Formats: sequence, C-alpha cells, structure tokens
Amino acid sequence: MITLLLIRLSEVSKAVSSLPSADPLTKANIDRPKPVTVRIQDENDNAPVFVSSVFDVTVSESADVGSSVAWVLVSDPDSSAGLALSLTGPDANMFRIEQDGTVRTNQRLDYETRRRHLLTVVATDGVHTSRAQLDIHVRDENDHSPEFARPEYSFEVSEAARPGYTIGKVKATDVDSGKNGRVVYGLESEWGQEYFLLDVVHGTFTLVKELDFEDRQVFTLTVIAKDEGTPSKSSEVKVYMNVKDANDNEPVFDPMTYYMEISEDAAVGTPLVDVNATDIDSVMVCLPRYSGAKMAALLLRVVCLGIHDIFQPGQGSSGRDEITCLARGTGEHVSD
Repeated sequence: MITLLLIRLSEVSKAVSSLPSADPLTKANIDRPKPVTVRIQDENDNAPVFVSSVFDVTVSESADVGSSVAWVLVSDPDSSAGLALSLTGPDANMFRIEQDGTVRTNQRLDYETRRRHLLTVVATDGVHTSRAQLDIHVRDENDHSPEFARPEYSFEVSEAARPGYTIGKVKATDVDSGKNGRVVYGLESEWGQEYFLLDVVHGTFTLVKELDFEDRQVFTLTVIAKDEGTPSKSSEVKVYMNVKDANDNEPVFDPMTYYMEISEDAAVGTPLVDVNATDIDSVMVCLPRYSGAKMAALLLRVVCLGIHDIFQPGQGSSGRDEITCLARGTGEHVSD
C-alpha cells in the first residue's frame, strides 16, 4: 500500500539554515511542503469472510454428474492471503468445490435414498480458517414407475355371487413422493367391465353382473397402474377371474321315458335298460326311487350312467311295473 503525505519540515528547515553552506535559495525550498511516499506492508491478520453463514440450495435428483448446485461467496480483506476452499461432512465425497466457490456434483443424486445433504465449506488463507454451512435439498422427480405387489393376480368368484360382491384387490406402490407417487388404477380395455368394476383409487374389484360358469370359466384382465406425475409412468399386471361352478342346473334324462319287456322268469342280474342323464354343472350321482304295485319284491341297483340290474325278480298278477330313476347332482337339484 502506498500513501502520499504532505509534510512541512519546519524543524528540518531550521537545521539547514544554520548550516554555513546554506544559501538563501536552499532555505526557501526547505520551507515549501514536499510530497512523501510511505509504503505500508500488509499482514495476514484477517480471517476469510463468507457472505452468509448458511447457504441453502435445492437441486433436482435428475441433475447430471458435474452439474453446478451452488456458488459460495467468500473473500479475505488481506491482500496477501490466498484462499483455499474445501468441503467436509458425511456426504462430502458426493460433491466438489472449485476455488471460485462453485459447488458441483460428483455423482447422481437420488431423492428416494437421501433427500438432504448437509456440508461444511471450509475457507483458509493459510493462517486463519472460516466455515459456512451448505444445506443441499434434493428435489424429487418422477423417475420411478408403480410396482405391483405380485407378478399376477388370481381370484375365484362363484357364479352364484350377487352384484356388489367384493372379489379382491390389486396393489401397486410408487416410491416417488407427492403426486409422482400417487397411483390410480384402470383396465386396459373395456372388455370385462360389463362384469367387474375396478376402484381407481383402492384397486378393489366388485362384481356388477352375475356370472355363468357354463358360459365362461375364466376372465383374463389387464390392470394398469399409473402415477400422477408429468409425464406419467405406468405398469401393467394380469388378473385372472376364475369362475367357480355352482349347482344351478338340474340333471336331464334323455330320453325322459324308457319302455322295455322282460320275461317273468328272467334270472337275477339280467340287464334291463341303460338310462342316461346329464348335468352340465358337475358329475352327477344317480340314486333309485321306486313306484308301482309290486316294488317290495323288485329291487334295482342304479349306478352312474343308469345301468339297471335285476337282483330279485318280481312275482304277481300285474304284467307291468313302473320304475322311476332319480338323478341327483352334487348339489340340491334332482330330476326324475
């Protein structure tokens, strides 16, 4: 530093005028003010100064590696001091600071892993050290798609179920936050919506129309889960609706009436007739039921497919006996 001073050397003038060799001109010049240059040497006696004790910034988790996230301003009043900047803290390796105060990322950030990074900026001039806090907040981006809890879903619903019956639910989650993590559900196509209603918020399936096992046994649906981010991300899953059979149909004989003749001296075990009944619900079980004047003496065995065998021939005045065959399914319906 250079300082210019004007000094009146009055005392010096007196000393000069007393000199024998001093002439009047020299004495006159000494009395005139003269500029004097004084050089002051600076000392490193001041610490670096940050413009703020806390730097609070926000950066997107999608920022590229090397992106600038902050600019830390610091100065030192001493002219001879050279500043060196560095970062400390648990996450200091994820960032770097350049000597102009620019802070950059060393790696990709992830909101779902860590939402905040608290660092300390250290500035030193070789003698004095100052510190400031750098608070980096990571902003969430819609970088995740919803994920279903299962690779596929399978539900069973009886054809006897009534509209309003709750069948089951699908579940998908999204690790993003806010609207980026809010999930809504829908069916990929309108097919199946005639029978099933999907709650768009909760993912619950409700029956809206009665099913018929004999018409369709399985419904294959595709459910889409979307988040509400911009742009939206989605995932799909297959849902199988397995219709369970209910005993809602009666067995049917074909034909309904059988006529035959048999000799009165037919031996026990002689085949009489094959009767046939079908039930589209399930495998049927045939049971005998008898009627007629002499059924106490006539015993039959009826097996599935209606093969009748005589075990004890009847004797009597009537030449005709009536036999009613009962076909019963696994449920409650009966046909004769």
